[in-house]
Amino acid sequence: MSFVTGFLGELRLLRGSTSGHIALMTGILAPMLIGVAGGAIDVSSFVSHKSDLQSIADAAALGATKEAALNGWSSTVAVAVVNGYLEAHTRSGAEGTVRAKVDVEPAEKQVTVTLEQDHHPYFVVGYFVGSPQITVFATAQANNNVNICVIGLERADKATVSLETNAVISAPKCSLYSNSSSTSGLISSGNAKLTAQLSCSAGGYSGAPKNYNYDVPLTDCPAISDPMASRPPPT
Repeated sequence: MSFVTGFLGELRLLRGSTSGHIALMTGILAPMLIGVAGGAIDVSSFVSHKSDLQSIADAAALGATKEAALNGWSSTVAVAVVNGYLEAHTRSGAEGTVRAKVDVEPAEKQVTVTLEQDHHPYFVVGYFVGSPQITVFATAQANNNVNICVIGLERADKATVSLETNAVISAPKCSLYSNSSSTSGLISSGNAKLTAQLSCSAGGYSGAPKNYNYDVPLTDCPAISDPMASRPPPT
């Protein structure tokens, strides 16, 4: 009887004690708190990755459209530009696997880039999104109907584009631009021959009509921006 009485007394003491409640509650709630914190960080990372991927798709579509327009709307050129953007702006393995799909539509003069990210080791988000985890796309369209073959980018010096002696440029299906404001920004002299659908100089030109096969160049043309300026440099 004394044993039973003593045991019951110990139980009453334990029931009345509160010294271990904090440790007990911490043990119960800790996994939940860690999960909530990890989920918040995970969602933030997911949103950031999607935003970054969209920016890459936008830039890649613009770059691919500019270069495809200069190369007869070549799918090979567009794909190479997009892959270059991916290599320059994504870290291998850091964002999981990123795949690119490139659609070139010559009739519409546009390029659509679709990027898909998968296999990123998210803490929580991975259980709630399918495969691929992130999909973004961007479409860019050329805003003119003239293919440009040659651009002289220098804006001040004379002879930004220069043909001398027996030099020949034959571009009957595309245009040539000189961005130079010089009165001799475009030169075709001697027996040189320039053939282009359109020859245009921001400044002036030098040479006789015989040096220009179709017609003498237009002058005071607006400067053309470098279509490859946004492309990552080769590595």
